[in-house]
Amino acid sequence: MVRKKKSAEDRRTEIIDTTISVLAFEGYASVTMRSIADRIGVHLSTLQYYFPTKRDLLRSAIDKCIESDFLEQQRLAQDSTTEPGAQLRKVLAVHLHASADPMISKVFSTLWGIAAHDSGVEQLLNNFYQQQIELYAKLLKRNYPGWPAKKCVRRAILVVAQLEGLALFVAPGKPRLVDLKTLQTELFATVIPVDGSD
Repeated sequence: MVRKKKSAEDRRTEIIDTTISVLAFEGYASVTMRSIADRIGVHLSTLQYYFPTKRDLLRSAIDKCIESDFLEQQRLAQDSTTEPGAQLRKVLAVHLHASADPMISKVFSTLWGIAAHDSGVEQLLNNFYQQQIELYAKLLKRNYPGWPAKKCVRRAILVVAQLEGLALFVAPGKPRLVDLKTLQTELFATVIPVDGSD
């Protein structure tokens, strides 16, 4: 039986998916270029062809973990047919549900620990959170046009911190003190004050 050769895109996807799985279930120490190459049965030089450094590999793994949800958030944020409050609620819901995703929550829990000792990982996370803050600041400004830009940024920082911190309570295996739907309702009430004066 002849095995079909994997396309470059399939190989790249396999490398990233393997890295995410190892990062989530075995931890950062298990993510080495050689161990990932061994797990998928390629030479180290083949892996380095796609990802020259471990930082490149981690950046791609992080991007994949957040890509679909962040792209969906951006799509919702650009929908000019939706009323600003509804738009903000939809973006918040996508973020909250990503926090409850088992793979994403495990990867980010690992990355938070790594970032304290690895400036490269810290920078990757900082870039991601900066994008999130900018997205929420724009949505808040649209929702509350009277708010100064600095207030929108401060509130966006609090929103991102709150949503990321919720992963400690909503991820699988965590002490689920309240169901996700109820938490989402409370989140909306906290982030989107009724009169906008908060």
